[in-house]
Amino acid sequence: MISQRARLPLKVATALCLAIVTALWLGWERPYWAAFAVIVMAATETAGHSLRKGRHRLLGTLFGVVMAIVLAGLFPQQPSYCCSVTRRLRHFVCITKPIRTMVMSGASA
Repeated sequence: MISQRARLPLKVATALCLAIVTALWLGWERPYWAAFAVIVMAATETAGHSLRKGRHRLLGTLFGVVMAIVLAGLFPQQPSYCCSVTRRLRHFVCITKPIRTMVMSGASA
């Protein structure tokens, strides 16, 4: 039987090996970044936090895909309008990045 104290290091070691093997199998130029990501995740986050963040990323991606399809469907022959909307959204994202970072990190304004 494995003790509670030994479980976390074994999980991290397994995840680290899987990340490096997967990165090498996919032919990444810098597979060490996969290992770095595992180490950072293990040092700073809990399993629940990782799952919640992954769920938020998935929902954000799906929302972005749906919005891209809607905008392309609404304005198929007006590329200048879509570029204008994209420029405004990019500006909005740049301006609100510090606020979103504070909210995501749990800091109070």
